[in-house]
Amino acid sequence: MISENEKIAKIKFNKYNSDLVDDIESQLKIDLCDRSNFIALSNTNGLNIKFPAFVLKECDYFTSVHGVVTIQINSNNETLVDNEFVSSGSNIENEVLEATRGWMQNEYRKRLVYLISWDSLTKPTQIENKLKETLFAVKSYSDSIAISKFKKKVAELNLSEIKTLKDKFDFKVGFRGYKMPTPPPPPPESKDIE
Repeated sequence: MISENEKIAKIKFNKYNSDLVDDIESQLKIDLCDRSNFIALSNTNGLNIKFPAFVLKECDYFTSVHGVVTIQINSNNETLVDNEFVSSGSNIENEVLEATRGWMQNEYRKRLVYLISWDSLTKPTQIENKLKETLFAVKSYSDSIAISKFKKKVAELNLSEIKTLKDKFDFKVGFRGYKMPTPPPPPPESKDIE
């Protein structure tokens, strides 16, 4: 649940990397190096969606993030979900749900970050749709835990049950505030010398 006094930032998907960070910081009136967690608002197909968010900003210190489901969207609307390719125009909900189940197999893991990144030419509507599909997958996973524990879906839980659920599974949607370096190419194939 989101508290009433929580500051909210509207995510503008036409922004990219440091411009996105600057915009969020301006809305929240904070430095995301000091406080990188906040509540995000996205308007997707006329529906306002609030969700817990996190910005991975380049700061003077190293921030270690564990339990990260990476979602990378390119301008062709092709997506990598935890390094699994999803073709253009395909819904990523099943892949995100599968990645979530895989990460949550560790009995000690209680939280995940869904780190969404896109290239500068990706259309904002494509990013919004991938975010919506990601949140549907998270809801589906949360509902499965709620049903197994309480025999009802998340929307039907009381405050005490929601707190119990958050002890089992919690999430944030993350955004990158800087360009990640591209990995080096694989080494050339070795040729046998005779």
